[in-house]
Amino acid sequence: MKPSDEDKTIHAPQTPGALHLGLEISVSEEDNSVYVKFTGFETIEDADDYATMLQDSLPLLLFESEIKH
Repeated sequence: MKPSDEDKTIHAPQTPGALHLGLEISVSEEDNSVYVKFTGFETIEDADDYATMLQDSLPLLLFESEIKH
């Protein structure tokens, strides 16, 4: 697995108390997969809550379409 870019930081300056998360995106040639790693959570519970939110909302965001059916 190799990083596709340098680590990035996601900033939300308008949000008081916002976490500044690190983002690493890697591509695996072994299994043709893309891995996304977020770092910077204060607790494992915060990371778990974020993972649950991603599990629920990410598929909807990835397959969102601008085409009206």
